[in-house]
Amino acid sequence: MKRTSLSIVILVLALTPTALAEDDRDTDRSEISLTSLAPARTGSRPWDRLAVRLGGFAVRFDTNIRLDSDTLGVGTEFNLESDANVDKNKTEARLEGHVRFGRRHRIDYGTVFFRRSATKTLDRQIQFGDVVFNLNADVMTEFKNDVIKLAYRYDIVNRPAWDLGLSFGISAFVIDTSIAVIGGGGGMASAESEDFIAPIPVLGLHADVRLAKKWYLRTSGEFFDVQVDDQKGSLTDYRAAVDWYPFEHFGFGAGFNRSRLAYEDLGVPAVDVTYTYSGTTVYVSYVR
Repeated sequence: MKRTSLSIVILVLALTPTALAEDDRDTDRSEISLTSLAPARTGSRPWDRLAVRLGGFAVRFDTNIRLDSDTLGVGTEFNLESDANVDKNKTEARLEGHVRFGRRHRIDYGTVFFRRSATKTLDRQIQFGDVVFNLNADVMTEFKNDVIKLAYRYDIVNRPAWDLGLSFGISAFVIDTSIAVIGGGGGMASAESEDFIAPIPVLGLHADVRLAKKWYLRTSGEFFDVQVDDQKGSLTDYRAAVDWYPFEHFGFGAGFNRSRLAYEDLGVPAVDVTYTYSGTTVYVSYVR
């Protein structure tokens, strides 16, 4: 079965014209503008106008999923890593960065594509959608997840050596799960699949600190819990990273990220996913 479940969630942030005007008129001499930052290259690299970070993300997964059927009823909740032997640990490429369009305003972006698969002889019966996979059946399981992030960030405090602020945006999880019995000669005797999009709006806090002349700490936390019609989801995401910039436009960094998604579609048939991943990332940065 193929199904795409799409939620459209609109999040409105009201900023008064006075607050926006005050941002442009701020006369605090301890703060610096983008224009003054660009030629100096002596300080706050997270405050550069453009940043692109590309590297590897070594991740540990924990995935529980259930797919109901309008004919067979409630499906079996099972763990992909233990019940289906899908990779618990994997390293994938990761891209992220930001574009700043004002001293206090910027857009953050990021994406990572997870691809995992495995074969296993089942040690219990599993009903996934309209198909029952029997005990001792040889099955191939695939789990694909694209994570796409886009967020607006506003610095409440913006200093030469640190900033602190709020963010809001959306993290979209594009998930495709399939299970297939491996028949004689490698032929597929029975199969079931489910694909959906879980777009979760998020609110967040962030803080960037210059630790030393060429060393910087970036931290953020995002969270949200929402229900729209028959679909509900919650997301928490925590990140911390240290950047080192030995060159004018290029640097290196390492960090930790933990994210947890809980998504449920209460329609017919229903789907329920609890998905956690966490791990370390190492990357190369380009800034200007």
